[in-house]
Amino acid sequence: MEAIITGRGLGIALGYFDARQKGYKLTGAGRGKTRTHSLSRTKTRKGDVTVRVRRAGGHKTVSGKHGNKVFLAQMKSGHMGVFVRTRKGRTPIEQLFGPGIGGLFGSRKIMQAVRQLINSKFSPEFNHQLAHYLGRIK
Repeated sequence: MEAIITGRGLGIALGYFDARQKGYKLTGAGRGKTRTHSLSRTKTRKGDVTVRVRRAGGHKTVSGKHGNKVFLAQMKSGHMGVFVRTRKGRTPIEQLFGPGIGGLFGSRKIMQAVRQLINSKFSPEFNHQLAHYLGRIK
């Protein structure tokens, strides 16, 4: 028996990975709601956005495409995201995403763990479900 596992699609928005913007505190979204300065005594530059993608790791500074500065913004819906400007001026902006499931399946370490889990769980579970299904047919 053979099985194929595929994974594709965008990753999870970087805003969900404990995103922080150094030196600023966001007071809200919409007109008139702006960032306020706060004290920052860290090694990162003021305004840098950091995220923690891996639980075991620390916060890493996010860099923008083509050297554009990354920033945190809250949308009208309340979603807090990590964005980068695509052109000069205020708009348009593009949201940044973390690793997708397809990229994780490309990792040898993760694929080895998935294979071990499948080899240990698949056969007994398949036999159990087959016996259950055959028992219903009688």
